[in-house]
Amino acid sequence: MIKAGGVIYNQGTGEVALVRMFDGQVCFVSAKMSRNGDVSVEDLGMPLSDCRPATAEEKFAMQRAMNSRHLVWDSYRRHIQESRFTPKNGDYVRVSTLGENIISGVFKCIDDNGNVVMYCQLRKDCTLGYSQYEVLGPKENYQFQTIGSHARLTLIDALAKQGLVWNNRRKCLEYIEDGVPANKGHRNYFYINECMEIHEVQDAGKERDRKRIIAGNYFTTREKAEAVRQCFLAVLRLESKAVAPSVRKAKK
Repeated sequence: MIKAGGVIYNQGTGEVALVRMFDGQVCFVSAKMSRNGDVSVEDLGMPLSDCRPATAEEKFAMQRAMNSRHLVWDSYRRHIQESRFTPKNGDYVRVSTLGENIISGVFKCIDDNGNVVMYCQLRKDCTLGYSQYEVLGPKENYQFQTIGSHARLTLIDALAKQGLVWNNRRKCLEYIEDGVPANKGHRNYFYINECMEIHEVQDAGKERDRKRIIAGNYFTTREKAEAVRQCFLAVLRLESKAVAPSVRKAKK
């Protein structure tokens, strides 16, 4: 379905365009991309009968062309603006392809394969990803905008429902206990060491504490650590049973 703020393909000219408004059987656009990938920012009309909704690949092509000119399409206000915004590690951002399939989240990096990586992402369908390494796809297929206050609060609320909070100083998600970040005031936590022993230590905000948070080896109670330890032990027992026969055979 063609809609204002959306992306269309003109079957007569082979152009991809950004829809500003409709007037009868005319579709008015704010910018178009020619067959050879050149972007023209201009208001013009196209016969509605010649147009169809753009495919995902056509949208990606238009987004890449827009990025090459540092242009951002605001699908809500239906206007184009120049932007040289480059997100940094820990920034709250709004990521989309020409204003569609909007994701709100915390930016991490562009990986070695050129993919956008987020610490967490709240998708358009309200599902939340918070692995601390959420891969979206090639950076050329997306536009970045600063996040609004409402979207930021929505993301914060979604994280809180999962018992998480973003710590920008340490650049990681942290667990919340009784509504308070687990490391607030150097609180104690539990972790499992290489000998499968549970240790209680104080969170001093150091690198080792941050790494345990990222790895998921950070528990607010001994009971939670014990539950995970038992899972690890079960897997190790299965592995040892699989290896044991060959070991016994070698000894003989």
